[in-house]
Amino acid sequence: MHAPSHFHPRRPRLIAGAAISGAFCALLGLLALFGWYCHIPQLVQVQPGMAPMQYNSALCFVLMGLALEAWTCGRTRRALPVLGGIVALMGALTLGEYLFRARLGIDQLFFRCYIATGSSVMGRMSPVAAFSFLLGGSAMVLLTGATGPRWRALAVGSAASVTISISLVAIAGYGFDLPGAYGWGQFTRLAAHSAAGLG
Repeated sequence: MHAPSHFHPRRPRLIAGAAISGAFCALLGLLALFGWYCHIPQLVQVQPGMAPMQYNSALCFVLMGLALEAWTCGRTRRALPVLGGIVALMGALTLGEYLFRARLGIDQLFFRCYIATGSSVMGRMSPVAAFSFLLGGSAMVLLTGATGPRWRALAVGSAASVTISISLVAIAGYGFDLPGAYGWGQFTRLAAHSAAGLG
């Protein structure tokens, strides 16, 4: 889910990379949503016993994918603040639930999840995913408009770098069986395909 790190709208390689990333994110999220609705655990969990991609995470992937596609088409003025803002808000609210031990009613607001593997609260995305979506959504909001001050480009690039690093650490954690790399304490763990999508 890496965000473009520059604001110039006519860099072909950057545009192509963003379009591919957007399509991947949207497809990943849609497949997980389809798996939840149709009770196909193989689309929700990479393997039995592994943490599922939570429903809200899947929604955020779809929205991030759409935001990236909107950016590649130059439709930034309306699409990015809305799509990115929703993703950032979802991430921030979820982090708030963890930080303040609160229940805001968003974890199963849109769908009642039925797989609790690796989850500290049914339906709640992992804090790793929430933090990454907060960064990614905020970056999308900052990308509004074709140009901007240098600090905005630096902020977007930094958000993308942190998110990619989180993704790589989580993927390595799954590869080397290090749960601490994709889960924070006893909180909900980051799903393996969520980790791939965040990169």
